[in-house]
Amino acid sequence: MEAIFPIAIPSGDAVYLRVAPRPGSSNVLAGVISTACIEHGVTEEDIRGRCRQKRIAAARHDCWYLLHLAGWSYPELGREFGVDQSTARSGAIQAEKRRRGQR
Repeated sequence: MEAIFPIAIPSGDAVYLRVAPRPGSSNVLAGVISTACIEHGVTEEDIRGRCRQKRIAAARHDCWYLLHLAGWSYPELGREFGVDQSTARSGAIQAEKRRRGQR
């Protein structure tokens, strides 16, 4: 079973990310990170870094949200990105609210 995630890019077009929901899969991880990089205009180093700049943090949070939808647990996300699981959960929730138009 695979998941399909619609993602808007700065040009206004939509990109559809198709991933197989296998926790820990490096293909899913690479696909989500590269899509977030395109969507937010940041680098993988930015996403994996500690910068708290709004657009970089939003890209990081989107990664956590999409990876969680693809079956990754918050502890797995925390280990992969070097953060506490509660930080990954909080960021994913923020990304979900942003995507639904809430604040």
